[in-house]
Amino acid sequence: MRNIFYVLAVLVFVGATQCEAREKIPIYIGYCYFFPTDSSTRDTFGKAWPQITVGKLEKKRADKWATTYDLASFRRGGENKATLVALTMGAEHSIGSLSTETLQPYVALRAGPYYGRLKADELGVNATHIGINANAAFGVVIKERYFLEGRYDLFERMAGFNLSGFSISTGMRILDL
Repeated sequence: MRNIFYVLAVLVFVGATQCEAREKIPIYIGYCYFFPTDSSTRDTFGKAWPQITVGKLEKKRADKWATTYDLASFRRGGENKATLVALTMGAEHSIGSLSTETLQPYVALRAGPYYGRLKADELGVNATHIGINANAAFGVVIKERYFLEGRYDLFERMAGFNLSGFSISTGMRILDL
């Protein structure tokens, strides 16, 4: 049920940002692995947090610094549960020339609030928190249809845990709304 909520939240967020433009919105489905960098976080919540992702695929990247936004979620289920949802804004810039539609590498720097929820019964942890997130990403859009992105997220500490980590995401455009 929570996954459906996240998918709907992303689609509403993406759709709301494009209502005035009346352009088709390219929607992707992808896969993400989040790797916490802190050993106690990995020991408690797992070394890798895999999940399916859905969102808006930016087919063309600006050749100068441009405003960007991102809604990301990282979840880990099981005996100990962790959920991180970050809504960030910042700037992104393409690397190289935009004259090619085959490969469009880019960098992005963003910051904003995040919502976190941690539950680890054996440690007595049951916490929710709203804090600050900052992230830096390097990615590439391939043929305006696929993407691959590496990203580092710096999360404000929560319930004594350092939740910062590295993620790698890949996806494919599936439809235009």
